[in-house]
Amino acid sequence: MLRQGVTRSIGIAARPADVVAFVADPETIPRYAPGFAKSVTPSGGAWVAETSRGTLQLSPVVAAAAGTVDFHLTAGDGSVTVAHSRTFANGDGAEFVFTLLLLPESAPADAVAEQGLVLEGDLARLKELLEAH
Repeated sequence: MLRQGVTRSIGIAARPADVVAFVADPETIPRYAPGFAKSVTPSGGAWVAETSRGTLQLSPVVAAAAGTVDFHLTAGDGSVTVAHSRTFANGDGAEFVFTLLLLPESAPADAVAEQGLVLEGDLARLKELLEAH
């Protein structure tokens, strides 16, 4: 069964390597995606995100040379979803692309549209943070 995906992208006036490094650090997530995670803290070899839907285990998979950062998110019930990102050169800056694969129960049309709006806000905050340096 295919999952519904929500994808958004944004151009950022920052070096692609700087975007990847920032996104790859799970502790930055509450700064640009506060609606998703109130906090992210290390826990053993993984990370724990405190979200509005409860606690999630967050495992980043980073391939800096390829410009990818994928977050594997495991809920308390064992369900897993993945958020994929890719950063690549766009002129003298970067293009950041983010795709979230939704769990089947969270994919009605109105929820997909709402998640798209949330992602647009998160990417705008990410852009603002990275361009402020």
